[in-house]
Amino acid sequence: MSDFDLRKKRELKRRLENRGNILDVAEKLFVKNGYRKTSMDDIAAEAQFSKATVYRYFDGKLDILIHIVKDSMSEYSDKMMNIIKENISAEQKIKKIIHSILSYFQKKKNLARVFLVERDLMKKFVSVEKGGHFFHHFKKKKVPEDLETLFEEIFNQMCKVIKEGISSGEFRKTDPREATFLLNSMVRGFHFQGFSGRKEYSIEKNTELISDIFINGIKRK
Repeated sequence: MSDFDLRKKRELKRRLENRGNILDVAEKLFVKNGYRKTSMDDIAAEAQFSKATVYRYFDGKLDILIHIVKDSMSEYSDKMMNIIKENISAEQKIKKIIHSILSYFQKKKNLARVFLVERDLMKKFVSVEKGGHFFHHFKKKKVPEDLETLFEEIFNQMCKVIKEGISSGEFRKTDPREATFLLNSMVRGFHFQGFSGRKEYSIEKNTELISDIFINGIKRK
């Protein structure tokens, strides 16, 4: 490897480390102070960079938040793909996916509170899909298209497991997209009930409850 290639490799590593540091610092500040009250100056100071340096990596505060969500969802998507590849039944995959989603929500619980408290921020990320379905939808002029694609890919991965269960005879014939939408709604509902002051169960208990209700609903009799 030439000296030029080594310098390029070191530079790439440095940039990735700087980018990761900025995102980690920003997420902590969003959770601690709220998105609206956190400024680019705050992020730069906490990350120990000049504001100009931070702008070399990101277009602004919303761009930073988008990349926090995107990196997190990419990590979760990889975990789901590993579950789908396992040599187990569709029912077992559904249970693992439910547990995986709940674990992800728990890990990002504090960041989720930011979206729940700051409703104007939520509107930038979520709208009502045509047909009345509550689904993630992004304004292309503000949010990269690949983030929208990532949410759709995760949704399709879950659909794939439902289809697999129908093909194997484990599940009765049903619309995989409608079933996936219902499953996502159930998981969100069980997790976010804790924010409303209602009794909050453990991840294991919620997984058991959701699996029992959902799988019995689509299971072939």
